[in-house]
Amino acid sequence: MDSTDLSSTNAATVTSDKRYKTDIATLQAALDTVKQLRGVKYSWRRDEFPDKGFSTGVHSGFIAQEVEQVIPEAVATAADGFKSLRMSYVIPYLVEAAKAQDATIKALEEKLAAQEAKLAAQDAENAEQNAKLAAQDAAAALEAEKTKALEAVVASLVSQMQNLTASSSSSVISSSSSG
Repeated sequence: MDSTDLSSTNAATVTSDKRYKTDIATLQAALDTVKQLRGVKYSWRRDEFPDKGFSTGVHSGFIAQEVEQVIPEAVATAADGFKSLRMSYVIPYLVEAAKAQDATIKALEEKLAAQEAKLAAQDAENAEQNAKLAAQDAAAALEAEKTKALEAVVASLVSQMQNLTASSSSSVISSSSSG
């Protein structure tokens, strides 16, 4: 099939039974590989290649030559030099990249949860310290009120003593003058 359009009621299948395979290894650095791919929008050059039966409109996909630099096994080169892309070779990289991103997201979520717990503990400690400071401020205000009241009492006593002293001095002066 020369075009990327598939018109069928049957899904494409690819032989993938484990029993046919050897040297099986999980793809490494799949996310880094996927990040090198460039998704593009394009239109087919239908007028230059009418025999290919390309469909009209805007399409999305990859450029085979660019994918070949990143995932060489995903590109086939025909005898005429034109390249085609084996999408089934790209999909495993996308799956492993998604899993890598998911692991990163989970690690970040755990780190965020730990930081939020630490902040909550600090907030609780700050609230406790603020409550202690408020209690100290209240105690200081009470002490200030007591000191002010005591100062008023002392001032009153001093005034009374001065009045008594003045009164005693006038009595002594009057008694000495009369006698």
